[in-house]
Amino acid sequence: MSAIQLVGVGHGFSEDEWVFRDVCATLPRGWTAIVGPNGGGKSTLLRVIAGQLVPRAGQRCGPAVGLCALTEQRVDAVGDEIAAFAADWSRAAVRLRARLALDPDELTRWSSFSPGERRRWQLGAALVREPEVLLLDEPTNHVDASARALLGEALARFSGVGVLVSHDRALLAAISARTLWLERGQASLYQLPYDAARAQRQAEVQALTHAREELRARARQLERRQVQDQQRSEAATRAIGARQRIKGPRDSDAREAGARGRVAHAAAKLSRRAVSSVPEAARVAAQLEQVRVPKSVGSSLFVDYQPAPRARLATLTHAELPTGPGSLRPGQARMVERGSRVWISGPNGAGKSTLLRALRRVWSLPEERVLWLDQDRKADEDAARARAAALLPKPERARVFELLAALGAEPERVVRSLQPSPGEAQKLQLALGLARHAWLVALDEPTNHLDLPSIERLTDALTQYPGALLIATHDEPFARAVTRERWDLAP
Repeated sequence: MSAIQLVGVGHGFSEDEWVFRDVCATLPRGWTAIVGPNGGGKSTLLRVIAGQLVPRAGQRCGPAVGLCALTEQRVDAVGDEIAAFAADWSRAAVRLRARLALDPDELTRWSSFSPGERRRWQLGAALVREPEVLLLDEPTNHVDASARALLGEALARFSGVGVLVSHDRALLAAISARTLWLERGQASLYQLPYDAARAQRQAEVQALTHAREELRARARQLERRQVQDQQRSEAATRAIGARQRIKGPRDSDAREAGARGRVAHAAAKLSRRAVSSVPEAARVAAQLEQVRVPKSVGSSLFVDYQPAPRARLATLTHAELPTGPGSLRPGQARMVERGSRVWISGPNGAGKSTLLRALRRVWSLPEERVLWLDQDRKADEDAARARAAALLPKPERARVFELLAALGAEPERVVRSLQPSPGEAQKLQLALGLARHAWLVALDEPTNHLDLPSIERLTDALTQYPGALLIATHDEPFARAVTRERWDLAP
């Protein structure tokens, strides 16, 4: 079979908590991108498509598990497949290693490889198998620009069924022909590449926003009408009683009866109209509950921010600068001031993370005033951080929740999760640090694991952030948007 079929697929951890439901899609040869918010189930759906996870509802039809290759987000050890790829001297393996700039002799220094270098080996080991179905979870995380170009070329040559979870717009534009949008447990398949699918999705959101405003206006109108009709009905009823009490001896019984009847009829009509509008009001309220529009980043995230008391936060002398494949211009000290916004750039293995750690050793700032985001966090640390966030005092928790929502996460879901997704965990760590009004934010590859809308939200938040900012990243558009100074580690 040359396609994957998902028929009413759903998966969750209990009957009351589903990650997604009723996913129906046909994924033919060529590349399909799965996009959507962090924690929405993209990685879980990849495992279902790979046949590694049996869904709780529906079925997956297509090539057998042995014909599928799935690359996970993390690659910590060499593993049998990578070792076999390095030892394979067939024409196809040699050509693929050359295409990805991989040298088998360097595999012995795996522990010193950057995450991006490990990623290239992982993808090469998957591609050399020539699987019928290739599934990639964030393949360009940690990968520099030149390696991204190499990967893009290699993936474009793949002729089977390809499914890609990625926040890399350039890669999505280069290879994906279809976009499966997974959000709030529902999936929508667009026969369009990502940019066109996103434009259509935005148009749908705008239509939802317009519909929501119309429903709100209708709800307000119904509420006013109910109140007015009820008041008029009660006034008419009181008028009947008043007329009965003040009837004179010369009043005509027939005329009086007719007047009373007309008032009673009007009162009854108003009462019926007030009652009849109740179901419509309930229907409008139910529709409003279903129409949800993503929350945007507000302008008040750092309104009460207090800057660092001293101007200079860290100084790295020439003697303290780390040496390695990449280096900064010699003879210059590197200073971080309270208004610094620095982008540390360079290829994989140039020493960006090493430079960040060297700076960390020389700054003397209170721990609670620094937000340090490592690109290689541990899953157990993520879970512990979620538990700690749930136990924060109410004012602090409210602040963290506000920032989580601004970054595109559902706060209650994140802190309730036994194991947050990598993207959710990253947002939580960012929110916890920003909520403390950190004087210095140091981020190593902060856009890894984040979905595309979240990267845009993080860009907005960091643009507003008034403290010192150090970022090591391969994401050039993001870096240029939030920094003013560049330290380039030239090889």
